[in-house]
Amino acid sequence: MAAYRTALPDLPFLPQGEKAYSALYASAMERLVEVVQDLSRARDLNHVIRIVRDAARDLTGADGATFVLRDGEQCYYVDENAIAPLWKGKRFPLSLCISGWAMLNRETAVIEDIYSDPRIPHEAYRPTFVKSLVMVPIRSDQPVGSIGNYWAYRHRPTPEEVMILQALADSASVAMENVRLINDLEQNAEMLRSLQSQLDAREDVQSLLRQAVSRDADFPDMVRDEPGQEAAPMIATTLMFSGQAEAAMNFYVSLFPNSRVVSLDKYVSKEGGKPGTVRQARFTLNDSPFTCLDSPIKHEFGFTPATSVTVSVPTEAEVDRLFAALSESGQVLMPLAAYDFSPRFGWVNDRFGVSWQIGLAS
Repeated sequence: MAAYRTALPDLPFLPQGEKAYSALYASAMERLVEVVQDLSRARDLNHVIRIVRDAARDLTGADGATFVLRDGEQCYYVDENAIAPLWKGKRFPLSLCISGWAMLNRETAVIEDIYSDPRIPHEAYRPTFVKSLVMVPIRSDQPVGSIGNYWAYRHRPTPEEVMILQALADSASVAMENVRLINDLEQNAEMLRSLQSQLDAREDVQSLLRQAVSRDADFPDMVRDEPGQEAAPMIATTLMFSGQAEAAMNFYVSLFPNSRVVSLDKYVSKEGGKPGTVRQARFTLNDSPFTCLDSPIKHEFGFTPATSVTVSVPTEAEVDRLFAALSESGQVLMPLAAYDFSPRFGWVNDRFGVSWQIGLAS
């Protein structure tokens, strides 16, 4: 770009005024190159807006510049750089402002006297310093915004000034598209990370559940009718908690007869789970096999009333006792009462979130 400066004094065929004008034009082109480079490095829309807002005024020596975005059927004056306030933060109908006209017609508006042009909403301009303006659409095929330049005196913008502003608008369009693509890539990357995290969580749960049914060889013995009898298929209920497995297990074992803790294996340091929480535990409730564990990862799901532990007991007193214990600090889903299907029945979520249906045996 330095070549422009050295060549200009050697143009004797240009009048002195034209030499000065050409020097200004060359300087503006150098500045435009810098602006394009800055826009190529912008990574968000606000950065693009700030660069364009300041460059629009610098490149033409205007007294003010605005950056306008199309927002549906309105023009949104996002930002400005001017000698006095203009319309920053305001919205106007596309059909009632010159920025909207430039977008709708996909055409640059060059206005030397704003008060003699019917496209200008004069009342909106009277409180301002503006006497002349240029409004250039951003993206010629389907404008997404516009750049406004304003002068506080009567000024007829030159073709070169208009060309520079159009080049700035084209560069802004490219930069805005780059920002959109960057945002899309970041969102897609975040979505992939989330999906991978969910897959990892599912694999961890599957591993924990496999451990729940296969870790100790003595657990299937509880479903054999007699010593030495061939083991039947083991069916056990597995409960997964988030740090409350041991407390829940001890609570349940204390409620039911013929119940015991069979095994308890806890996490120690550097094993993936929080030290002291349950890696794997086995217990029985009235000889029915259960397993429980504390998940080492946080899940969005939890216990649901769609899956309940059903308990049938021989007396109403036992129904009442179990219902009272399990509903304490829990949630009653169906109160103790006589129903068509049972003379005494209640349904609760206990304090740990596990669902229980307790009824009088037929």
